[in-house]
Amino acid sequence: MKPDIEFPFGSRRQDYDGIGGKILAWLRDHGSYLSPGNGLNIWSLIGAFLGAVMVNLLILAPMFLLSVYLIYLAAQHKISFAMLSAPYNILFLIGAFFVLWYIAKVILYILNVVWKKRPDFDRQRKERGSAGKVLMYGVLILVISSIPAVHCFLLAHLTGWIGTVSISTVFAGILSFVSAYRESKKRENEPIGFEKLFLTVGVSLVLYGLVIWIYHLFYLGQIGVDLLLPLLVSFGFGVLIFTIAHLLKKEPKWALGISVLLLAIAIGTLWLWLSGEAHLPGAIGIVLLFSLPISALFAAFTKINYVSMHRYYRNRLMEAYLPWSVVGVSGESADKFSLTKLKEPEKTPYLIINTNVNMVGSDSTRQRKRGGDNFIFSPLFCGSDITGYRETDRYASGKMNLATAFAISGAAVDPNTYATRSKPISFAMSLLNARLGYWIENPREKSGAETIGWNYYLSIFKELFGKGLNEHETYIHLADGGHFENLGLYELIRRKCRYIIVSDAGKDPRFTFGYLAKVIELARVDFGAEIKIDTRPLRPDEKHQLSKTAFILGTVRYHDGKIVDIIYVKTTMIEGLSEDIYSYRRTNPKFPDQTTTDQFFDEMQFEAYRELGYQIGKNLCKNEWQEDFSSIFRG
Repeated sequence: MKPDIEFPFGSRRQDYDGIGGKILAWLRDHGSYLSPGNGLNIWSLIGAFLGAVMVNLLILAPMFLLSVYLIYLAAQHKISFAMLSAPYNILFLIGAFFVLWYIAKVILYILNVVWKKRPDFDRQRKERGSAGKVLMYGVLILVISSIPAVHCFLLAHLTGWIGTVSISTVFAGILSFVSAYRESKKRENEPIGFEKLFLTVGVSLVLYGLVIWIYHLFYLGQIGVDLLLPLLVSFGFGVLIFTIAHLLKKEPKWALGISVLLLAIAIGTLWLWLSGEAHLPGAIGIVLLFSLPISALFAAFTKINYVSMHRYYRNRLMEAYLPWSVVGVSGESADKFSLTKLKEPEKTPYLIINTNVNMVGSDSTRQRKRGGDNFIFSPLFCGSDITGYRETDRYASGKMNLATAFAISGAAVDPNTYATRSKPISFAMSLLNARLGYWIENPREKSGAETIGWNYYLSIFKELFGKGLNEHETYIHLADGGHFENLGLYELIRRKCRYIIVSDAGKDPRFTFGYLAKVIELARVDFGAEIKIDTRPLRPDEKHQLSKTAFILGTVRYHDGKIVDIIYVKTTMIEGLSEDIYSYRRTNPKFPDQTTTDQFFDEMQFEAYRELGYQIGKNLCKNEWQEDFSSIFRG
């Protein structure tokens, strides 16, 4: 209710009651957009993540446990040879066979070189690749076969301490991972050298420790009969009823109620039934085999894009940054706002949303090493060079909306990216559903399918093992455009724009200008364009840590010889700012290069960044630059 008497001297901002003031106030109030309040707080965020983990584990855990159980069964069958002093498990013998095979291939290659002074190049290349694969499989199987051996050693020498050793292994892995991750973040770049090694070793130790512990539980017979059987059977009944209702296109509420009732009855009945049977022969294997069709049933009706953190992230971004809330329109309008509605060029600038299409398995050596290609969403076309393009109104059934597109563009946490290329890291992230990326149809395909429905297994296995992520698949995986290029300049160079303004607000405390350097290299290699920018005026002095300016003028020379101007703007501290910005910097020395993992801005933090940007923009347009600035943008 508006008060009868207002403060008479009008001390508020001039546009406070206008649309601009309302939009700014809305953005300021939603700086902590992942926990905006009104029923959505930090516990909602934690709950959403745990829910995503649980859904993924419900689908993947049966196969993971079955794999460990098969290792356990294989270890129980040992083979003795006259020349060996002790019997060995089958897995060890298979691994040893592959290693011996590799050694034999090396010896044959050496003999071939001795017999033939000039070995055939193609055959030599083929043999090298084949020998590498044989060695890889051998080492992998030997590592797997070591699990029973390690367990046997612990059982013989550290009885009662197996759980402690397993947990210690996991803890050591976590320490290795965290220490390497912190070191890599200090350089603001992807892990290299020992950092990448320790990241990989860390995650591998975590997985290895967990597998040993699960193996030990199988040895004790504590998995399956006592826990998995009643839970999985009851869960199966519930899913079955719910699925039947879904197939019959009935209202699912009654099916959910029956599912809960059956779950309670089944758990109670099965628990009583099993309590009289200590351990049924082969019960664990039966339980795991029974869990597979339930897993498949659950996966069949689960949309992979809806059960990861992508959906939560996308909806919170939509609530904070799409304008419906300012004018009081229902969120449904923002949820369904299609990119095709932005076609009218006279009403709005042409929007290009950059994402990265994962190509770690591409046929193209260039894209495979880069890990992807720049994939765009725009009002007219969607796609990339490597996948081809499709008209937006014909792509994804014409329903690609703005909220989903810009959420994909900011999906920084994702497996199989340049920073998470390590197989163990990508496996762990995919297993725990720590993914913000998005699966969508390949523009090459003409099916027009909107979702990937039954392909949950296919998609998640691609992420788990990093296989099948290429330009030929029916569905492709998209994530943060920054995994390819973080400034949005790449597509402007492709279009040979006449006037370019680039804003670099990425974390760069050492002023290495890594994002700029990367796009300069990409522009030269892919488009033959030369970008010339002198960044020295942007670097702060050692005494006061202030830069002479926050923007510089450079040039772009396209492959046809045409030269255009580019303004490069950098978030940096300069003279003449408001005292509250300097005060915030003294309190928070990392400002304005705080980590992007901080997604919870209070009012002071929001205002510090907003006001810094405002002052930089004001300096860019003030009098001493006015003549040059006007000449750049004069039609």
